[in-house]
Amino acid sequence: MGMCMGGAFRQPGMIAAAIVARARAALRGVGVIGASAIILGLLHAGHASAAIEQCVGTVDELATALVLATAPTGQTFVIKLKQGVYHVGGSFLAQWHEYHAMQLLGGYDADCSGRAVRPSNTVIDGDGGGLEGLRMHGDLRIEGLRFQHVGGNRELFIDTWDGTEDLDISIFSNEFLGIGVFTSCYDCDGVEVQFVNNLVSGAPSDGFGALEGYSDDVYVYAANNTIVGSGERGIHVQSDGINTFADNVVWNNPTRDIWVDGDTDGNPGSARYYDNLYGDRYGDEAPGSYGTLHSDPLFVGAGNFRLQPASPGVNSGAVVNPVASVDLDGHARVIGSAPDRGAYEAQVDDTIPATLTVTTTADGGAGSLRQAILDANANPDYSFINFAIPGACPHVIAPSSALPAITQGARIDAYSQPGSAANTRTFGDDAVRCVILDGGNVIATGLDFTGATTTQFWLQGIAIGGFTGSGLRLSGGTDDLVWGNQFGGKVGNLMLAGNGTGITLDVFAHSASIGGEAAVQRNVIAGSPGTGISVRSTGLFSSTGNEIVGNLIGAWGTGATAAGNQVGIRLATSGNVVRDNVIVDNTLDGVQLAGAGATGNTVDHNRIGRTQTLCIPVPVPFCFPDAAPNQRYGIRFEGGAHDNVASGNSVWNSGQMGISVGGTGKGNRLSANSVYASRFYGIDLDGSGLNDNDADAGAANLPDRGLNYPAIARAYGGSRIGWVEGSLASIPDSYQIQVFTSATADNEPNGEGEVYLRTGIATIFDAPPGQNGNTNFRIAFASPDVALAGRRIALTAIDSAGNTSEFSFSAPYLCDVIFRNGVDDAEGDACAQ
Repeated sequence: MGMCMGGAFRQPGMIAAAIVARARAALRGVGVIGASAIILGLLHAGHASAAIEQCVGTVDELATALVLATAPTGQTFVIKLKQGVYHVGGSFLAQWHEYHAMQLLGGYDADCSGRAVRPSNTVIDGDGGGLEGLRMHGDLRIEGLRFQHVGGNRELFIDTWDGTEDLDISIFSNEFLGIGVFTSCYDCDGVEVQFVNNLVSGAPSDGFGALEGYSDDVYVYAANNTIVGSGERGIHVQSDGINTFADNVVWNNPTRDIWVDGDTDGNPGSARYYDNLYGDRYGDEAPGSYGTLHSDPLFVGAGNFRLQPASPGVNSGAVVNPVASVDLDGHARVIGSAPDRGAYEAQVDDTIPATLTVTTTADGGAGSLRQAILDANANPDYSFINFAIPGACPHVIAPSSALPAITQGARIDAYSQPGSAANTRTFGDDAVRCVILDGGNVIATGLDFTGATTTQFWLQGIAIGGFTGSGLRLSGGTDDLVWGNQFGGKVGNLMLAGNGTGITLDVFAHSASIGGEAAVQRNVIAGSPGTGISVRSTGLFSSTGNEIVGNLIGAWGTGATAAGNQVGIRLATSGNVVRDNVIVDNTLDGVQLAGAGATGNTVDHNRIGRTQTLCIPVPVPFCFPDAAPNQRYGIRFEGGAHDNVASGNSVWNSGQMGISVGGTGKGNRLSANSVYASRFYGIDLDGSGLNDNDADAGAANLPDRGLNYPAIARAYGGSRIGWVEGSLASIPDSYQIQVFTSATADNEPNGEGEVYLRTGIATIFDAPPGQNGNTNFRIAFASPDVALAGRRIALTAIDSAGNTSEFSFSAPYLCDVIFRNGVDDAEGDACAQ
């Protein structure tokens, strides 16, 4: 067995020098981005006498390993991917690649000595490019990976060819987001596809299923998968073999959830069905099938395909083999008397939960919230706490001392109180919250959940304010849900004081969902003198893998009223997602990523420094100003935060810098953000203002290695189609050059990026020792939303590790009259005279 050591490998025996030379030659031929595209051919492993192991942690190392795996060594090539995000976009090989025995395994630690199989920790990001496919001459295993942002045909194609026999395709514990999986067998015999414990979400409308098995000689075993929201079929198998489907949730796929043909001519086929949940099918259930359900699976929310505790898929699956030992969140596969259906195991047992009802605002005694918590703690099973307090809203519960910590799994549902109503607004919040928990600015913590990691806490519909510590503290549980609550701000006619921190995710809480895609899930967090939402780490223990989505942070009501916190969201841990939030009016920063533990986080498509615009139609159309600046930075990386992604955010009106990267952290990728109207710089590396472009070796110690920004030679073209020419001086690498336009010049010499337009590629192949190399580029772009005449253009550079430059100097866009005369390919894109 080989030993993995960093990017190197050992093996029994020797790989022929010719094979290594072939790999190196291939990599030289395609360059860095082209080499990374070798991932299209992804993997495979086969009937081999021994294994070659390689530990990889970069796109280049992965590309090298994949090239080596194309050689017929007679051994299984095991590629161990370290945890992280592998950006393999830019350009991809257009042809198929043929591989021999190979495995592609995610989830490894820094030296590949340990592993956590959880696809969210090892991500293959296509950056919008396509995966062309792979052809195998041996067994294949793909395990523990997430595939996302894949363009092109949006399918992972896996096929076998020319007499291949007795081949196994094993695809275990992966996430395919926006991409389907196609398996086929041409002129081969005996290919078994084991598709187990995977999530396939949003596969394209391309004539295939989200999971496709195409050939009379392909036999499909699919178990514990969640396959949802494809453009056409969920599972589509065309095979005369004995196919088996067990414990799957296949839902909301418009052209049948499951479709089985008996052959490739489209005649109806059959399969064995054991405890699946799906809407409809084509084909028959074979004799002996059992347990099919056709009811709503009750997912946690839009885009979150975990099961609610009340789901019919919880504790209702069959015990089958093979099955993954853990679900996609890393939880034990069986909790309760039977496994759950689908790719996630809910953290509830299959006993009937106790229902407790709060009927008084008194601080203690029968019917009080305090007593309900005590009763829930005494119940070893899951408890529901509902409200039915007599009288009109609001109902203020003002404890005289701290409420007991909640130690068992429970749901507290304040929307059950008569008179309450969940939010219905697409933007903003119109929820009616009748139950208010008020600490009077004398009690530290409002609600405190300390349950074990095997439990779940769910809070919705309550308003919490006036606590000097945290309004809500989650220091236990997995997959906790915080939906539709308010922390500080105006509740009806009552102005509720903020909390010291609105919500704290403490070190033993994991995979919590704060808000969600649906309007009813939106939380309001306002007026905290500390942080709106804090995700904490002690160094030894951290709260990780949380999602903070769709909340109003620093605003309430229509989303046009600002009531900021000191910091909107603070992340000190890894693997968190912050998406689609409004984050405004903070006295310091909108989002902070703080400390070396802040890594692998995604801050995506948030509205930072701008409220939701409120418009009224009469007496004349009018929109209220939407500026609600964060007084220091929109997004701040500090204390060694590294290898995070901030993309697609609107970062406006910042009191100092739009995005600030401080400390020594590297690999913080800033991509396609709208950064505008900052008082000083749009992007600042190291907090000292504009960095000069130079070849200073010491710059490698700066955040994002002090990457030089591109220089613009000229920007020109038609009204909406144009070009930018320029140059970049830096170390050899392949760089993404991102193009932005803004209405006006910035307050500083360097530009900002009001509107993101396009990403191009510029490659520096070599450089003298200790000096920069140089490259020139010409990038075409289109501006469908704004006319370019009179605007300005700015650029950023991003290297293969994600390090991102400051904005370039801003250049005026030349809308040249030559394009009015049909001389170039912008004919019909005339500039105004």
